[in-house]
Amino acid sequence: MGRGVEFAELKAYQPGDDTRHIDWRATARTGTPWVRVFESDQHKILTCIVDQTSNLLFGSRVFTKALVAAELAAVCCWDHLALGYTIRLLLQTEQGLELAGIATNTAELSACFRVLADHNQALRAFGQGSPRDDEKVVIDELARQTQRQDIYWFSSSTQWYSSSAKALAMLGRLHDVNLVLVDDPLDTDIGRMKGLDMLGRAGHCLQTSLRTHADLAVAGQRLMSDIQALIREIKSMGVVVYQADNCHDIRLQYHSHRGFGRFEA
Repeated sequence: MGRGVEFAELKAYQPGDDTRHIDWRATARTGTPWVRVFESDQHKILTCIVDQTSNLLFGSRVFTKALVAAELAAVCCWDHLALGYTIRLLLQTEQGLELAGIATNTAELSACFRVLADHNQALRAFGQGSPRDDEKVVIDELARQTQRQDIYWFSSSTQWYSSSAKALAMLGRLHDVNLVLVDDPLDTDIGRMKGLDMLGRAGHCLQTSLRTHADLAVAGQRLMSDIQALIREIKSMGVVVYQADNCHDIRLQYHSHRGFGRFEA
């Protein structure tokens, strides 16, 4: 075969696959393109992005959304490492995208998590905040990765906009994309926040002390409707979306979501 490795399997062609490996006999038989996969091509990569910006430094329960996102990501990475994946951990920070490290064993992954923990513990409320559509910058970076990989993005539904969602869907044509959204009941229950002024990621300020309870209830319903519509839009584009909350039992959430697709409940 000229590759010095053994043939492993046939798989349906997906955008981004090497067209030189198309199996023309199988393609002619089925009418759809198939590619030959070799042992050297079965190197599995997990890219895990964790939002660690001050926008997620919020929580009305036991933990903040930033901490839950970090812990869910850690469980997901350990699980994939056990399955033979190479782990690439990226952090979405106030300063931009940062590579925490690449891991092929437990020692390397532990070092990655120390970087993640340092960022989480350094978070401060009322930070600069990530700019609007900062997610598109991350997506552009991931789109330059040529080898197909599993991508898990741990964020919050309050972080996403329609333009970013469309860019994420485009990324899904190159990689297997999973979006894990960690939310808090008070994200949309604005009425319970009366008396507390809130700053948005784009610099907008909602002065709840100047609004009536009825106005805040309407604003909360509108926000919830917008978030649900955005999630439906993302799902319709082929991105797998999991919705988590900032409860105290991280492993229970991981298992209740079937390991975010890694195993059956």
